[in-house]
Amino acid sequence: MAASCVLVGLLLALGWHAVDVLGGRDQGWSACVRDPVANAGMAVVLPLHDVGVSENSPSMVSLSQSWRNIPVLPPPEVSRPAPGTVVSVVGTCAGPPAHVVATMMKPHPLRPWKEGIGMGVLALWLLSLPLCLRRTPDGWVARG
Repeated sequence: MAASCVLVGLLLALGWHAVDVLGGRDQGWSACVRDPVANAGMAVVLPLHDVGVSENSPSMVSLSQSWRNIPVLPPPEVSRPAPGTVVSVVGTCAGPPAHVVATMMKPHPLRPWKEGIGMGVLALWLLSLPLCLRRTPDGWVARG
């Protein structure tokens, strides 16, 4: 019992330390927004973002996920992705105003299918729960 309490305490302390160290770092798009001049050239990675229309410039696209309307300048060799497409972007911070100059932009055309299959499997699992469990006066118990 004491050993498990020590182990849980150690895991909590390590988690607290990781949050303290990583939470204090200013990196990625948040650092680019905070100070685009000082962070110019810093690497920015934006995985699985939805493409939208940019109001800043006709040559740019707008990406959204947890941050909304991130202006991105696509690489010249890549055709401009259509709004609603899911892409992953690797690029650098530039500004002012803050924007990302993409060095790599990879579309994910099968992403909607993967999300649909995942939701279907979740619905099938929920519908099959009554086959695995039964209700008794004491509560739910596994069949068999």
